[in-house]
Amino acid sequence: MTTLITHQDLDGIGCSIVFQLAHAEKINLLTGHILPDIEMKIIYADYNDIDQVTRDAMGYSDRIIFSDICPTKDTVRYLFEQEYFFEIHDHHATNLYVKELQRSQYPYFPCMINITPKNEDGQLESGTSLLFKHYQEKLKHKYDKQLFTATFELLELFVDTVRSYDTYEWKQSGNTVAKELQTLFSLLTREVFIRKYIGILSSDYHSPPPVVQLIDHFDMEFIQSKLAREQQRIDEITIDDVQPVAIGNYTGILHHYNGLNTSELAHQFLTKYPLNDIFLDVDYNTGVVSIRTTKENIDTGREIAKPCGGGGHPGASGFSIPKELIEKAANIIIEYINDNIKAN
Repeated sequence: MTTLITHQDLDGIGCSIVFQLAHAEKINLLTGHILPDIEMKIIYADYNDIDQVTRDAMGYSDRIIFSDICPTKDTVRYLFEQEYFFEIHDHHATNLYVKELQRSQYPYFPCMINITPKNEDGQLESGTSLLFKHYQEKLKHKYDKQLFTATFELLELFVDTVRSYDTYEWKQSGNTVAKELQTLFSLLTREVFIRKYIGILSSDYHSPPPVVQLIDHFDMEFIQSKLAREQQRIDEITIDDVQPVAIGNYTGILHHYNGLNTSELAHQFLTKYPLNDIFLDVDYNTGVVSIRTTKENIDTGREIAKPCGGGGHPGASGFSIPKELIEKAANIIIEYINDNIKAN
């Protein structure tokens, strides 16, 4: 069995879609379900469970493909030492250590380590774009043989739109479709989104007339409504609703996650209050800390997220708070409540 382990965000889901299309032997064009040409499993992981997920998958898989996410150094070393066949297709600079580890200690082990933050033209990559390039010829063959009735151009558009959003390139290029695709992803469940886009990218949804587009006008109505509501909520948040913090040598803003798009909220806040270097969004339900910056001289992935067990990009990264630390914080709050009850 081949297992794909990928991230839980839009880029990770893009990897899943590309992987499934690459291995599709037959697709039900009505449901988006595929009959694969291999026995395969797809697992969606995050920084807090990637190591355990990897070790579990080693027990039932012949090969693991990591895309848009990478285990920690100890687990990567364990994979090498066990001579377990794996591939990594990742774009996070914080994971470049894997290439150095392979080069220095395991140069003869035949596994593919493709960790590429930027391509030769200086364009930022994503997990989806790297996996797409890995399977490009196989996918092109399927479209040429008309296994899929959609166009290969539409798949390329999907891949680049996901890449544009994940690298935040869309802000500079004005590619609003990238944000709209992310918004649709947030409105649907993961499996519904995947089935929907496997269907769109494999069948001729847009003919007649043959217009290359990713989002139809029915979905766009829901997307625009969601974006308008989200912007209204962002506009209602003031500087008094966040907490000033110092992170290392940087000044920052701490916000309690409330379901809003962290990247958009952070970008608007840091643009409005430019004296702050970083924006921290903490989800106390999941323990996930998201870090954002608009300063080009700050690498949040390498300087903040990586030392805390996470990773990411210079401008956008994250990590998970250990479960015992969350429980400790909860116990402190309960102790505070009980102390006040006793005092009165």
